[in-house]
Amino acid sequence: MLTWPSRALSHAARIPEEEASEMNLRAHAAAKTAAQTAATTAALAAALLGASAAAVPVPATAASSKATAVRQVDPAKCEKNIDKNHTYQAHGYTFRTDGQGRPEHADAFNMKVTKAGRGSCATKVGQMGGSGYDGVHLITNSLNGDDKRYNLVPQNHALNTGSYNHQVEGGTRRCITNGGQIPAT
Repeated sequence: MLTWPSRALSHAARIPEEEASEMNLRAHAAAKTAAQTAATTAALAAALLGASAAAVPVPATAASSKATAVRQVDPAKCEKNIDKNHTYQAHGYTFRTDGQGRPEHADAFNMKVTKAGRGSCATKVGQMGGSGYDGVHLITNSLNGDDKRYNLVPQNHALNTGSYNHQVEGGTRRCITNGGQIPAT
């Protein structure tokens, strides 16, 4: 399972300078925490080091009953705020919004590597963040994360293009491509 809380990384409109600085600090802290968590996950660490799938331990909990794939893709308009306190489903993944209708959480089981493309909603969500922001997927589109608003948040461009992002997404793809799984935490 891959879980990504987005509250610290997302906001839906231009914000005052001091709040933007605070959000960037929270985003950095969230990225650091996520990096520390990922570093302790044996499967992801092994994938980042290029280990074979046979060397990647997968606990029994990774094949939990939640692993049953749901193939529906819930619709959502690409707007600043969508349904408040709502749970969306797409490809067996679950996405939740907060009380203001902003994406705040995503869970993914049985991730699959797919061809990635950038949709128009990702660009629009990046513009919602203001200058220097990209629209990013909570579950990357190369792991079957859809270009739907519930899977997209504004994120500082430097975080989106930095080595952390590429190592985590790239390592996850390598692990799955080589037959490994990311264990449930």
